[in-house]
Amino acid sequence: MFLLISKKRTNRLTYKYLSRINFVNIFPNEAVPPKIKIDLLFKFKLNSFTVIQIKHKNTNDYLQKGSLVDLLILLKFVLVKFYKMNIDESLKCLQENKVLLYPTDTVWGIGCDATDSVAVAKIYKIKKREESKSLILLVSSLHMLQRYVKAIPAKAVEILAKAQNPTTIIYRNPEGLAKNTIAPDQTIAIRIVKSGFCHELIRRFDKPIVSTSANASGKPTPKSFSEISPAILESVDYVVALHQNQIAKKPSTILRITEAGDIAILRE
Repeated sequence: MFLLISKKRTNRLTYKYLSRINFVNIFPNEAVPPKIKIDLLFKFKLNSFTVIQIKHKNTNDYLQKGSLVDLLILLKFVLVKFYKMNIDESLKCLQENKVLLYPTDTVWGIGCDATDSVAVAKIYKIKKREESKSLILLVSSLHMLQRYVKAIPAKAVEILAKAQNPTTIIYRNPEGLAKNTIAPDQTIAIRIVKSGFCHELIRRFDKPIVSTSANASGKPTPKSFSEISPAILESVDYVVALHQNQIAKKPSTILRITEAGDIAILRE
């Protein structure tokens, strides 16, 4: 957790570092500047940080005489700004057909534009996985799902409406997706993400994204960011700097609906 304080009077919010040690993770290859304007600060990747510098309206002093409400307002601004920065950087990565490492609604995933075969091929290479093994895709809504799967079984819609936990369903004959995301039997596994960072990213991207666990093929699925191998971290183009302390309980449930309408559970 970073503690940034400035006691110098100014018309703009500026932050003076307490020690160079606090900023090692922010400026690993640069000299630490004596002051950092708030707009510049957010251009750097931070896991978490705290700003406790407020100029109160009725005094020349700062936090010592400032209100807790002022502090909470500033902290909320910092977190919202940092969240938005990660959304924007992730969106840029997807739009440039690059690969990102990001927190999904289950475990950490490696992702890209699911309609771009070149980007998808990069993920197979990172995973050291054969392209004959299909990938899970994520969408942000039933409406987006309907753009790529024309014949959605009524049973699937019913399941999705009632599902309380992340649920992936295998569909037949998808359209408009990269060919190397689709299994040889012309099926695709897709999950609707209902909330959180991942949902907002897909909603803004307005296309499905790939979601495969952040490990090489045959290796255990990391349950937290700290378990992801350095090789994976170095192989992607962008790493989302959010939710890195969370521990995932398990991957999503995977279901297949047969032609007769029966439900086959492939993974609980």
